[in-house]
Amino acid sequence: MAEAERNAARIFHVMREFFDSVDVLATPTCQVAPFEITTRYPREIDGTPMQDYLEWMGLPSVITMMGCPAISLPAAFTPDGRPVGIQLVGPHLREDRLLAIARAFEAVVDAGRAPEVDPTPQPAFVAVD
Repeated sequence: MAEAERNAARIFHVMREFFDSVDVLATPTCQVAPFEITTRYPREIDGTPMQDYLEWMGLPSVITMMGCPAISLPAAFTPDGRPVGIQLVGPHLREDRLLAIARAFEAVVDAGRAPEVDPTPQPAFVAVD
């Protein structure tokens, strides 16, 4: 437990120093575009096998461990219309700065086009692989 606390403190200080010279960190929201609802999680990403549901969500998990505020915004669409997000991360306790940057991002990025959705009701539960 003490080792984990030391590592968390080290990460906190590294990020504090990082944000001394950078306003915002921009990352993909996740490593892959949205996938079929029947797919539990991607089994591999760019040739790297994923062992479980949590592993493929590694990037957002790492951001959470930093203790910095983060926001995910729509950024673009894949050629077949699936949304792709960007995650903006700000300095510790600077949600005001992060929200201002997010608002500026939304003002210049036209990601508001909603993909066409089939309005046919779907079953609440589906079989997953």
